[in-house]
Amino acid sequence: MNKRTIIALAVAGVLAAGCSEQENAASYLEQAKAAKQNLQPSNAIIALKNAIKLEPNNGEARFLLGQLYLSQGNAINATKELERAQKAKFDASLVSPLIARSYYLVEDFEAVSALPQSSLTPDALLTTHFYKLLTFIRQGNLEQATSVLQEMQQANEAHGYTALANAFIHYEQQNLAQAEQEALGALSKVPGQPEAILLLGNIAAASENYVLASENFLKYLELQPHQRVVELLVANAFLKAEKFEQAEKYADRMLKGLPNQPLANYVKAMVRVQDQDYELALHHAEKAINNNLNQANLRLVAGVSAFYLNKYEQVMLYIKPLVKYLPEDHFARKMLVVSQVELGIIEDVAATLGSVDENAVTGADFYSALSFKLLQAGAQQEAKAIIEAVNIDENSPQQLLKDGMLKLMVNDEKALASLERAVELDPELVKAELAIAYMALNADDFAKAESIANKWQKAYPDKPDGLNLSAAVALKQGKSKVGKALLEQAMSVEPNVYALLQLAQLSLIEQNQVKALELLQQAKSIAPDNIRVLRALLQLDETDKTLNEIKTKINQSADNTNLILVYAEALFRKEQVEDALTQLNTITPNIQTPKFFWQLKVTGYRYSQNSSLVKTTLNEWRKVNPYHLEPYIYLAEVYVLEKDFDGALRTIESGLIKQPESLPLKLIKAEVLINARKAREARDLLAELEEDIANRQIRHGLYGRLALLERDFTNAESHLSQFYKIQPNARNALLLAGALSGAKQKPQAIAILKSHLAEHAYDSRVGSLLGSLMLESGLPTDALSVYQQMADKEPGNVIALNNTAWLFMEQGQLEQALNYAEKAVAIAPEVASVIDTYAQVLLRLGDSDEALANSSLAYKNSKGKDVDIKLNYIEALIINERIARAIQLLEETNVETAEQSQKKSRIESMIK
Repeated sequence: MNKRTIIALAVAGVLAAGCSEQENAASYLEQAKAAKQNLQPSNAIIALKNAIKLEPNNGEARFLLGQLYLSQGNAINATKELERAQKAKFDASLVSPLIARSYYLVEDFEAVSALPQSSLTPDALLTTHFYKLLTFIRQGNLEQATSVLQEMQQANEAHGYTALANAFIHYEQQNLAQAEQEALGALSKVPGQPEAILLLGNIAAASENYVLASENFLKYLELQPHQRVVELLVANAFLKAEKFEQAEKYADRMLKGLPNQPLANYVKAMVRVQDQDYELALHHAEKAINNNLNQANLRLVAGVSAFYLNKYEQVMLYIKPLVKYLPEDHFARKMLVVSQVELGIIEDVAATLGSVDENAVTGADFYSALSFKLLQAGAQQEAKAIIEAVNIDENSPQQLLKDGMLKLMVNDEKALASLERAVELDPELVKAELAIAYMALNADDFAKAESIANKWQKAYPDKPDGLNLSAAVALKQGKSKVGKALLEQAMSVEPNVYALLQLAQLSLIEQNQVKALELLQQAKSIAPDNIRVLRALLQLDETDKTLNEIKTKINQSADNTNLILVYAEALFRKEQVEDALTQLNTITPNIQTPKFFWQLKVTGYRYSQNSSLVKTTLNEWRKVNPYHLEPYIYLAEVYVLEKDFDGALRTIESGLIKQPESLPLKLIKAEVLINARKAREARDLLAELEEDIANRQIRHGLYGRLALLERDFTNAESHLSQFYKIQPNARNALLLAGALSGAKQKPQAIAILKSHLAEHAYDSRVGSLLGSLMLESGLPTDALSVYQQMADKEPGNVIALNNTAWLFMEQGQLEQALNYAEKAVAIAPEVASVIDTYAQVLLRLGDSDEALANSSLAYKNSKGKDVDIKLNYIEALIINERIARAIQLLEETNVETAEQSQKKSRIESMIK
């Protein structure tokens, strides 16, 4: 076969292959059309893809594939195929309406507007115009959309798409009935038109016919299964129709593929909150919010769910921004108020509540509970304001009881009236009468309390309460025997914890600890979890039996705060401080946590000498509960001890921001100002407080200290002497002695200090000042007595030991002097003054070599700056015949006092 023949065969083969491909592509197209007609879209798509594989530029195949995709709602793939059909110059009147819709669905609005209109059939042009109209509506341009509608009406007012366009315009104008009529008319002309069905769903939803809305949305999904976004409309419609199971089903379908989809999370949150599944409700609500869905009802769901989960910070986050839109009686306001109280943000409570409706007696229970929480937190003024504002139903004994109890807690005189009215309405209301009896006892109105006790004994002879109350009256009157007899009688009626605790207390007074322990064990058998009983037992039980029992209880109930506190307190008494702190740290404190918890922690860290943790704990305390005064006071004391008066003042000021009317904080501030030597500011503050403290003894203490600071000793003595009579403690004795000494009345100062030491527990500060004043007054023998007492009571007090040694030496009692000097040196071997005293005693005992060695060390440690120690050293040098060195040092010595001058002259005479 020649070369020419080979080429001819090759060309023929190519031509034959080309003819085969064309035939195959055509056959695939026929297969696709048949499958489409037989409602087999998947087979049709496969056939069209095969055709396109063989002929990528086949416009008809591209068009048919795009049409199939669009019929399923797969707008992204439809757009790609229809653009290729358009590029392949396929019939524009067929392509344009479909690509207009696909662009609209993928929100490519510019592409819709840019579609060419020339050479389109009237039907195609109207359909394309319709999607341009929808595009303008989506862009918020209703004017342009109306202009397009007018064009369509001019072209063919009776056309189905013109009717549908008109329906959309009516919908946008909120003419829902007209919109529905037009949409139904359009569907009769264009059956199964997806946008018409979707519009009917939206019209039904806008008309709050959510069942009909869901039916139309489902029809749309059946036609356009790939338009998954409509599942959200279905879910939302079911939600609003309160068909929660169906709503959750569609929300879950969406969340499976798009876990962060905001509307799906919104529906899920709404359904979960209906089932009180607050964990999931909060989870999905937060997801929706975090994905920029900020509907008010969604924030409410998040806030309410957080409230029931005790997540008060989230309640604040989600509900607080809504407060200004909520009615004053809205439940969310109350949730926010409770959250604010729990978080200690009490200053915002009044604003959140709005005005308390004085006539809304139905809300009295909420306001009572809120007032009680505020009182627990220490916010007395805020609680009192609510108690006074709420109108109580005067015919409701229970409301009157709560009102009376709350007023009793804030020391309101009207408490008694409420309680008595409650008893008048319900004579069986024992709690109200108990509160009345408590008030009577506190006011020493024994007759009223006894009257209630007698009434109870007659009305309830089989109950011990009346006898217990009579016993309380007798004990308050100091009639312990009568009280004891009544308690024993109450026990014979019915063994009860109150009587056993009181009898145990009486046994301790009688110093019968065994009996007290027996009574407490009996009380524990009645009430094994009673905190007062367990605490009393721990104080008396020298074994670890009760302690171990409590530890077991804690292991079984780790969230019992009171039990942990009692256990920790017992560990502190056993000096197991680290174990106690470990127990305390298992508690997560909140605004309701008792002060005792914080006080124990502070005590533990102080015992461990961990000042950093003391400060940290006090700062945490005032952050958790800014209405407790103690953390501000304790922290200010810490700063004062560190001489950081500015820090103390800042602390007190922060407390006054929370409690601006707190007299204790203002008084502490005055004390700190005096400590900081800020006399003018202290005087100004005291002037402001004059009305509050005019009849209080603290006034004398503060004005006395201020006068002392200002060196007005006469005025200081006048105030401080009165204050000392009321509070005869060591601090006040020192202050008064200082004032007397400043007023040149040292004998009187000495008398006060001597009297204090004789009548009160020994205090080294008092002894030290007394000894100094006696020395200054030329009373060395008396001073020796004081210092020796100090040294004997405080073996580690170097000053007392040193002064005692020196005074014994001055009196010639050298062996006694040596005894105390050796003790002082043993404790403080580097302190120059202590070594100097020891050297002087040795010198007088004749041990000149040892004396010189110690005197040399004292001189060295004082760096030669103490003239008295230097002169003593020179004297020791002379006695040890170190004359040259003595003369050299003597020439360098400049004396400062007359006594030093005399001593220098005496030493000079020793050299001559």
